[in-house]
Amino acid sequence: VWHGQGQPWDNHDDLEVNHRKLAGESDRAEFVTLNIDENPVVASRYDVLSIPTVILFDGGEARETVVGARPAAHFRAAFGSYL
Repeated sequence: VWHGQGQPWDNHDDLEVNHRKLAGESDRAEFVTLNIDENPVVASRYDVLSIPTVILFDGGEARETVVGARPAAHFRAAFGSYL
């Protein structure tokens, strides 16, 4: 799971805690943060236009994308088949 935050000015600690919790519930998920200001090519490649953006990758391919701060239950529902 990748999410496009990591900016020094972001304040989404609760969101990050939710993602890490979900990743910890699965032996199939890894949580990675990418600063899109420092990696604009990657952000462009995956059409990240807003943060936070969470992209689930499976087999190296982007499979699911969620934009916006959401509760853990939303991510569980969106990504459940991969976790």
